[in-house]
Amino acid sequence: MTQHLLSRLLFAAALAGAPLAAQTITVSSATPNSATQGTTNLSITIGGKGFKNGAVSHFFVSGTTDPGGVAVNSTVFTGSTTLVANITVSSTATISGFDIQVDNPDGHTGKGTDSFSVTAASGSASTKCTPGPLPAGVTQLATFNATTGTPAYTSGIGKTVRGVLTTVLGRPVIMAVTGGTGGVAEVFFLDPTTGAVLDGTFGQPHLTLPTPQASFNYMAIGDLNNDGVPDLAMGAGEFGVVWVFLGQGGGASTISFSPSILLTPNQANSGNNAALAIGNLGGAYNTLAVGTIPASVGKKLTPGMVALYRFNGSGFTNYATITDPQNTTSSFGWSVAIGDVTGDSIPDLLVGAFNSNRAWVFPSGGLTGSFFVSGATNDQLGLAVAAVNMSGASGGFSDLVALNTAASNQQSAFVFAGPVTGASTPALQFAPVSANSTVGSTLDFGDMDQDGLADLALGESLNTCSGSALVYLSSPSYHSYLIPGPLSKSNSVGFGSAAGVVAGTHIVLVGDRYWTGPSGVQSGQVYVYSVQ
Repeated sequence: MTQHLLSRLLFAAALAGAPLAAQTITVSSATPNSATQGTTNLSITIGGKGFKNGAVSHFFVSGTTDPGGVAVNSTVFTGSTTLVANITVSSTATISGFDIQVDNPDGHTGKGTDSFSVTAASGSASTKCTPGPLPAGVTQLATFNATTGTPAYTSGIGKTVRGVLTTVLGRPVIMAVTGGTGGVAEVFFLDPTTGAVLDGTFGQPHLTLPTPQASFNYMAIGDLNNDGVPDLAMGAGEFGVVWVFLGQGGGASTISFSPSILLTPNQANSGNNAALAIGNLGGAYNTLAVGTIPASVGKKLTPGMVALYRFNGSGFTNYATITDPQNTTSSFGWSVAIGDVTGDSIPDLLVGAFNSNRAWVFPSGGLTGSFFVSGATNDQLGLAVAAVNMSGASGGFSDLVALNTAASNQQSAFVFAGPVTGASTPALQFAPVSANSTVGSTLDFGDMDQDGLADLALGESLNTCSGSALVYLSSPSYHSYLIPGPLSKSNSVGFGSAAGVVAGTHIVLVGDRYWTGPSGVQSGQVYVYSVQ
C-alpha cells in the first residue's frame, strides 16, 4: 500500500465537517470537471449550496488530504450556490479523481467526492503505458458501456459494483448493480456463463434507480424482508446516510425495486462512512448493519458506531446501536460483516477499527463477551472485515478475514482461522502484487468454483498503467490471477476502483470509475471477466 492510501485512511478518521443537523454546505458540481497535467490559471465554477462570502476551496486526491499537484490560486464567492476557483495543475500532478472541499469562514465544511479529475498530458510517459496481456485462465467477456460510440451510461458507473446469482423469468441470471457518482444506481442482468448483458433481450428490462444522494461508497445485496428477492442497501459516506431498495418479483417474474427507503444513523458530528453488511443476528428478519465514522468539528471527535436495522413490515427499525467497548477510536465501524466465526452456529457481528489496529467480534451481535484480534505493533487492522471460509476449517463456521496495513505501508488480507478467539493469530495472508496500490473497500469474496472455500477479488486502483485487479481462486491452493487494466492512463485512471465476485459462477466484475470512452465523455465502466 502507498502513502496515498495511508493518507486516505488518516483523512477518513479526521475529516472536518459539521453535525448532520447543522451541515449546510453541499458541493455538487464542477465546470469544467477535468484538466490535463500542466494546465495553468484554469477557472472552475463550483456548484452547490450553503457557500458564504470568504469561503475557500481545496482540491484533494480522492479520499485524501493530498493536493496531488493541484494548487488553488484563488476562490471567488459569487453567491450561496456558486464559487469560482482558479487553479493550476502541475506537469507532474497525480492522475486521479479529486474531491473538492469548501470551507466557510464559520468553520463549516462540505465536500464533493470525485467532482474533478486530472488526466495525463498528451505525450507523457503515462499515456504511452501499454498494459500487459490477460493471464491464462482469464477472459474478458463483456463491458457495461460500449467501447465505441457514445456510452449509454454516463452516471459514473464503476465506483462500486456487486453481483448476485438469482432467478428472473424462470432462468438463472446475474443481477449486477453499479454506480456511485451520478445520482442513480444502474442494474444490469447478465448470462451467468457467457457474461453477456441480457437487459431487454428476454423480457427483463434494464433498471435505473434514482438515489437520495448523488454519490454512494458502499453497497450490500441480500434479502432483508424474507420474500426471497434480493434487496439493495447503499451507503453515502460523506452524507452519513443509507438507503434500501426492496426487491420485488423475481422467480417466474421480472425483478423491480421499491422507491428508496432512507435510513439516518444517529451519529454525532455526522457520519463520514456507511459500511454495510446483511446477515441474521436473530429475529424474524435479517439485520442490516451500518458502520458510521464521525466527521469532526474542529479537533473534537466522537467514537464510531454500528447501527443495527431490521425490517418492521413497512420500513426499518434501528433496534440496537453498538459503540467501541473501549471508547477509544473514531474509526470503530469503518468496516462491518456478519457470520459465525466463533463456532457456536450463531452468526456474530464483526467490526473493523483500523486506527486502533483491531477487528472486533461481538458474539451473536451483542456486547456480552466481545473481543478483538490485532495485527502487529503499529499495524492498522480492520480497513475491511469479512466472515468467510478460506482456511478449510470443518464445522460450518467461518474464518475472520481483515484487511491490514503494516507499519511499512504494505497492505494484505489476514485470515484468522475459525473458531476465532481473542488469542487468534493470522493463519493465512494475501498481499497485493504491488505495494503501489489502493485497495480500500474493493475487497470481495464468494465461492466461485463451488468447493466450499471462498475466493477473493480485490481492486488495485492506480497500480500499473490504469490499475489492476487481483483474484485468488481457492483451487488450487489460492492461485492468483493479476488482471491488468485494459486502457492507458490517457483514457482511464480508475481501473480496479471496484471488484466483485459473483458466487456460484466464474464471473468477476471490475469497475473503472474514471473510464472515458472514444466520445470523450467520462462515464465510468464495468468489465466482465471469466476466471477459472
